[in-house]
Amino acid sequence: MRTLKQALVEVASQLGEFGHFYICAARDPKTITNASSTIEQAFGYTQPELVGKSGKLLHGPRTDLTVVRELEDLLASKQTAVRSLVLYTNSGIAVPCEVQVEPLTGDDGPEVTHHLWRMEVQMVPISADPSCDLLG
Repeated sequence: MRTLKQALVEVASQLGEFGHFYICAARDPKTITNASSTIEQAFGYTQPELVGKSGKLLHGPRTDLTVVRELEDLLASKQTAVRSLVLYTNSGIAVPCEVQVEPLTGDDGPEVTHHLWRMEVQMVPISADPSCDLLG
């Protein structure tokens, strides 16, 4: 398992890739501690608007909460996972993403202190209007 510091160094080197973003959240309480500077271009939130908040800020009507709970359960058992998840921009636009979650340790030992959520936009954002069912 990687440390928080190792993970943040690695993701910082990948931020030039279009459509890749990350959020790092503390394990307890589950609040965002870091976010990539590029997240604003995809989701419309600035880093200060995200830090200290719950990741639920990115949830909306089409966010599958069963998948969110599954990812949280996998993280609790110290497992890395990848799932598809619809997240929402600050203006309410649904954005299909591939989300990879990874538990991270602190520098002091094997205890998980943070979770890394990497997000890759999967296609053009879709309308937040529920009557426009482009996801099937």
